[in-house]
Amino acid sequence: MIPFLLISLIALAVRVAYQRELRYDPARYDLAYGMDQYNYDRLAFSLVNNDPFFPGVIYSLPGYPIFLYIIYLIAGRSLDLIWFLQAGMGALSCGLTYLIARKIVGERAGWLAAFLLIFYGPAIFYEAILTPTTAALLISLLTLAWWIYLPGAKHLTSWVIGGVLLGLSCLYSAANILFGLLLISLWIPWRNHKSPLLRWKILGGAAGILVVIVPFVLRNSYLSGGSIALTAHSGINFFIGNNPEANGGFLTPPFLTPSATGIIRDSHREAESRTGKELEPYGVSRFWWREGMRFLAASPSQAIKLWLNKVCLIVSPREYLDVGGGWERGGGPFTLYRFPLISFGLLAPFALAGLILTARRDRHLGLLYIYLGSHILAILIFYYQARARIMLVPVCAIFAAGSIKYIYLSLRQKRQLRAVFSALLILAAFLLTKAQPVFEMRSDTSLLLSRAQLELAEDELSAARIRINRALELNPELAGPHLLLGDICFQEGDNQKALNHFWRESEIDHFNPKPLLRISHILNLQEEYYGAEKAARYALIIDPLSWEAYSILADSYYYQGDSKNELYHARKAVALNPNSVKDHSNLARYFAREGDPGMAEYHWKQVKQLKEVISDQL
Repeated sequence: MIPFLLISLIALAVRVAYQRELRYDPARYDLAYGMDQYNYDRLAFSLVNNDPFFPGVIYSLPGYPIFLYIIYLIAGRSLDLIWFLQAGMGALSCGLTYLIARKIVGERAGWLAAFLLIFYGPAIFYEAILTPTTAALLISLLTLAWWIYLPGAKHLTSWVIGGVLLGLSCLYSAANILFGLLLISLWIPWRNHKSPLLRWKILGGAAGILVVIVPFVLRNSYLSGGSIALTAHSGINFFIGNNPEANGGFLTPPFLTPSATGIIRDSHREAESRTGKELEPYGVSRFWWREGMRFLAASPSQAIKLWLNKVCLIVSPREYLDVGGGWERGGGPFTLYRFPLISFGLLAPFALAGLILTARRDRHLGLLYIYLGSHILAILIFYYQARARIMLVPVCAIFAAGSIKYIYLSLRQKRQLRAVFSALLILAAFLLTKAQPVFEMRSDTSLLLSRAQLELAEDELSAARIRINRALELNPELAGPHLLLGDICFQEGDNQKALNHFWRESEIDHFNPKPLLRISHILNLQEEYYGAEKAARYALIIDPLSWEAYSILADSYYYQGDSKNELYHARKAVALNPNSVKDHSNLARYFAREGDPGMAEYHWKQVKQLKEVISDQL
């Protein structure tokens, strides 16, 4: 227990240090609209306030939204609290990795496996954002540790608890559904083939899974008007990974807006367009499952190529991050105060070699193979994402530690041939990972809009407009282009055209508060304060957590000379986004004007710190 606690404390210290480094990041609290972070946050907040963000069915696995809902219900909405809890979850995952590795590869190798995860950059990165990855990893490792340490228990309760843990892990990661099925149908009979209680152990494990999963199946099926297991999003996810334009990763077809909100909206609209009838969520999901299966059946050679691409992505040293407001496609190291952290490119060669070097007939090791195979199979069925590979990393760390232990023992025992063979195996694995090609994970429309945004930032308005119009030619109902066209018109001084584009964007995506905020800003500049306030208030109806809406309202009241409302709304904006340079500047101006130099100085210091971070990022 002492090593477990010590490892967890070291891991927690590393993660807290990483999050402190991010505390003044201007984008930290500004969750990008439509992306997973934004959707999970708004969904949990709306559930607490009985105002469903997505009416009826939850378009994600239910585990993480429920986790956020419970935290928001008990402690209120605090992103800092969520990030700290996730840092704690990541630390416990490191401790569990040690416990699992100690059972399989020994005490010292267990420490090494834990430290590989402690300093694994992508894991630390995901712990600092609002996605289910960290919670999914913790519950998966807890489940794995339970089944490794307690499979010989004679009491039925132990097996039911194991089943409940499997069920909980399924609520966070769909791959664990496969893991649970294989564990119940293969591993339990193999581990207990001589036991007269085998049937009861299988029933106990299965009952535990069903106790957790069935309520969510019944809820979703009732609300969607048809049979849906855990999420109404599985069909389109399957199609994204299995269609003529897929490349093995999260590459959205042209008819989908590349955001979580856009995929839900556009997939529903496209399914109804192709079938010529209105569809419930379960009907949409079934439609895309059939479309994906039809593609695989009609193009077996392309299907095989896709699966090979997915395998290449799994072993690739590059991280294709799909969170926040943009994509990253680099192999550069993650850092902690400028010190590089461990990346998959370093871990993978040792892990691949360890799969061979540690191979033996061991039932505990067999459970790791089943876990690893289940998560790889899930990627092959759907598509590769960096966050899906995170689920493999603790097991990879165990195999990597096993390979290093194997080499150490070979050298200590002076078995040079074994040591040379191991080194050559690691070298071959290193060359294999480095040889993987680079994949483009953005669709044509996404690439066009991304480049248009860069050109817009550099005042290349004509070039940006050309790219945006090309994106609209590919998909006239795409969300995002009219927002950018409105920005271009605004920079050109044509406010009326800008307003027209913003209204059009609002019609295409009525969940997006951004167009209304742009409209409100223009109306403020035109001194139409009533209209500006009305647009900002409507944006708050759509998104009660929009700090930008409060910021614009503060501007409006400043222009009108209403100091009381100016202060209230500026404070609300800073409470929702403590890293808003604009609102700290406004508050500093307010307190200086009102004769409170202490508060003015505090906000000017905040502005200075934030600008230093922005300068370092540039």
